[in-house]
Amino acid sequence: MPLRSVRRIGPPIGSLVLRVGSGLTFFLLVLMVVVLTDGSVRFFRTESVSLFSFIFGLSWQPELGMYGAGAFFWATLRISGLAALLALPGSLILGLFLSDYARPEARKRYRLILDVLSSIPAVIYGLFALMFVTPLLQQLLGINRVQPYNALSASLILGLFITPYMTRLMTEALTKNGADVRRAAMALGATRFEMLTRLIIPEVGPGLASAFILGFSRAVGESIIVGMVSGSGPAATSNPLLPAETVTGYLLRAGSNGRDVVFAFGAILFAITLGLNIFGDQVSQRRIVEVLR
Repeated sequence: MPLRSVRRIGPPIGSLVLRVGSGLTFFLLVLMVVVLTDGSVRFFRTESVSLFSFIFGLSWQPELGMYGAGAFFWATLRISGLAALLALPGSLILGLFLSDYARPEARKRYRLILDVLSSIPAVIYGLFALMFVTPLLQQLLGINRVQPYNALSASLILGLFITPYMTRLMTEALTKNGADVRRAAMALGATRFEMLTRLIIPEVGPGLASAFILGFSRAVGESIIVGMVSGSGPAATSNPLLPAETVTGYLLRAGSNGRDVVFAFGAILFAITLGLNIFGDQVSQRRIVEVLR
């Protein structure tokens, strides 16, 4: 009797726990959106700032009521985009190696290494950039050219930071085609390289593009590394050797002292990352590709 009672009660309790957990997550998400929206609307109304001038304006003097945050968004796009581009070749090569070249035992070891790299706190990457990457760049390019805090160091270390994440996504995309497809290609006389370049990669192209987009999204949302390495203060420059503060860097530095403007930054950053994740999901499901065709 007791065992039967447990079996009868177990599934409803498990289902209830899952529903409560999912409901709580949804509630927190809605609460976050409401708080960000309310703070952003209050900021734009109080400061009489338009959304266009806030995103694209270059005059940042909050004490004078000038909130042109274009330099922050430009630095975010530049540093995150370069980081994603730097992480792309290594992630793709590692993904190809893990999916088609590594033996099962080696594959487990390399995946463990990727898990370890993913679990390292971002602050460790930031310290590594400050103590090794930046001094190395100063020795190679000149100490007078490379500032102690600069965008290039931030992009390099941020690219290293997102490489394990992009590698895992690309490995999953490359393994979508089963072993039967690979054996059939090899049976027809194709080499492993020909099979990958002519069959597998074109077939999973949307999945690889989605991995790149999601990696870029993760770079956009990272705050600790860019806050420690790229410097502070808006700088509308394309020179990667100079300091350039990103949106997340400003949020990390200003915190609650940034008044309502932090809500505007947070809301726009939330919208950007959410849009990138939705776009990446659509690309992986080939819906965007079908529309373009």
